[in-house]
Amino acid sequence: MLTRRLLACLTAAMVWLAAAAADPIVGRWQVNAGGAVFDVQPLPGRTDAFVMLWVDGPDFSLEPGTEIGRIFTTAEPGAYDCHAATDPRRQGLRKRSADFVIRFSDSDPNALIFTAYHRRKRVSLWRWVPYLFRITIIQDSNRPNDLEGARRLNSPPRTIEL
Repeated sequence: MLTRRLLACLTAAMVWLAAAAADPIVGRWQVNAGGAVFDVQPLPGRTDAFVMLWVDGPDFSLEPGTEIGRIFTTAEPGAYDCHAATDPRRQGLRKRSADFVIRFSDSDPNALIFTAYHRRKRVSLWRWVPYLFRITIIQDSNRPNDLEGARRLNSPPRTIEL
C-alpha cells in the first residue's frame, strides 16, 4: 500500500519536473472547444524554435505528424511568433501561410491566445484610378482579438497530493 502511494507520488513528481524543465509552450494543445489537436515540440538543434505537428482534427486528409507551422521565441517572456501554413498540403508557390502572436493567458497558464497579424506587401491603385471611380471598402469588425486560442491537453497537475 505504501509503495503504491510512493510510486504514484514519484510518477507525479517526474511528470511535473519534465513539464517544468521544458519550455512552457511544449506539449499537446487543442484549438478552442473540439477543434484541431496539435503538438508543439522543440526544433532539433535550436533552443529558440519549435515545430507544430498535426495530431487530430476535422481535416482527415492530413496525416498525424505533419508539420503545420513553426513557433519562435520573442524578447517578451510568454510570447511567441508563429508562422503556420493555412493548407499544409499545398507545395511550392501556391503555399499560403498565416502569422500569429501566441501568448499565454494571464488567468490560466494552460491556455494560449492567438492574435493574427499581416506580413505582406500591398499595391495601392488609388492614384491610378480616376477621381470619379475611387471607391473605398472598409471592413469594420468589433470582434475582440483574444477569442482565438488553444487549451493544453493532459496538463500536469498544479499541486501534488502526498
